[in-house]
This record gives sequence, C-alpha cells and structure tokens, in this order.
Amino acid sequence: MTYGEERVAAIRLALREAELDALVCTLPENVLLLSGYWPVVGTSVALATAEGRVSILAPADERDLAMDGWATTVRDYTPGSLTQLIEPAKAAQGPLAALLDLAGIRTAKIGHESGSAYEPSTYAAMHLFGDAIAGLLRAAGPDATLTPAPHILARLRSILM
Repeated sequence: MTYGEERVAAIRLALREAELDALVCTLPENVLLLSGYWPVVGTSVALATAEGRVSILAPADERDLAMDGWATTVRDYTPGSLTQLIEPAKAAQGPLAALLDLAGIRTAKIGHESGSAYEPSTYAAMHLFGDAIAGLLRAAGPDATLTPAPHILARLRSILM
C-alpha cells in the first residue's frame, strides 16, 4: 500500500466514524493532507469522500502540481486575473459545484474547516478562504448539510504514515 493509499484509507475511516459523506478543505496543510498536493498561493480546494474519491480544484497555473498528488480528479479554475478582479470564493463556486456533482455529494453531509489555524508561509503572499469556505459550500451545494470538522482534521494530522 502506498503512502497516498494509506492516507485515503485513514480519511475514509475518519469520515465514516464521523458519519460524514465528505470533507472539504482549503488550508494548504489540509489540502496536502487530503491530496498529497501543497498549494502555492492558497486558492485550492480539496474534497475527499467516504468512498475514497479525492478531488482537487486548483488555480489553472497550479494544475500540474496538483496532478502530482494522489487526487483521482483535478479540475482547474481562474481565481482572478490582471483584467478581472473577483473573489476566489466567488470564482470557485461553479467549479466546486461541478466537483460536488461529479462526486455525487451535492446533497450529502459535508465536513469543512472551521476555527482558527496557523499556516506556514508558502509564497510571498497567499490567500486563505477561512470562514468563507462555509459560504462557498452553501452556494456550491445548497442542499448539502454542512458540519464544521476541525476534530476530524486534527485526528487525521495526528496519524503518522
């Protein structure tokens, strides 16, 4: 069993024990935990399901980096440009809804990050979704049941593999 397979097995077990269908994360350390990919500027979203599917929504210029992890699906989006100012959460809404549909969890019970966090600096500047992740999930999956899941993430980070 590879490292990625072991990690996905631990995520599946944690989600089942918490009676969650999926977990969505945006903090780079949690995106890494779920997918094996470390986002550069912090505008990526990782989604892991209780069935073992791992999906990444990454900025277009980070797609190749995201493909190096163990995600089963990698989609890209444009969180902004030199000609268009848009909030990353707004830009991610449609692409995230498509990933939720693809994973079959748009109406599922989804855990997400909440609360305060420390994040190592990865670049000269980076974006953190923070509490905006709940609003993004409500917009992308309006029929889903959302649950803060910091306890699941803390447990998964404590498992050394």
